[in-house]
Amino acid sequence: MNRRRLLLAAVVLAVWVPASLLLLNQFGQGYSGVFDPDGRLQSLQGRYATLNQQLALSATETTVIHVLDENCACYDQTVEHLQYLKQVLPEGVRQLYKGVTELRQLGIDVPATPMIILLREGRLDYAGPYAAGALCSAQTDILLPIVSGEVSLAGPWLNSATVSCRCSLKA
Repeated sequence: MNRRRLLLAAVVLAVWVPASLLLLNQFGQGYSGVFDPDGRLQSLQGRYATLNQQLALSATETTVIHVLDENCACYDQTVEHLQYLKQVLPEGVRQLYKGVTELRQLGIDVPATPMIILLREGRLDYAGPYAAGALCSAQTDILLPIVSGEVSLAGPWLNSATVSCRCSLKA
């Protein structure tokens, strides 16, 4: 009797573990991946001046544009990340919240959400995901080190290659 139970437990385990791993992998592949594999962020390089004008942004301030989609599976994680950023971003950083449709109407191609665009003193400094990794967590935040000056950029960082939690969008 004990031998039968042991054999049954082994069979159940042998089926359950691979099935669970397969399902977990399928879910993760859907939302975790390269943020912009087609390099669509590159089009932002020539559009940020227009974005400054259309949104009436000051050439002397730092502005973070949050591009969110409530229907994206990564949205809840992003809300937690936003709460963190509200607490730690330096005073005076302007934060705007824009939808994909609104930015597309302004001529901005959004490859995936959630996405941030950082404009500082009228220049594009960063565009891409909030964080590296599948969880979009504050521990792997990309924005704060740039805004606080911990990371110095030679020019705009159009972050297409980072693996992150994202919902890809069609052009």
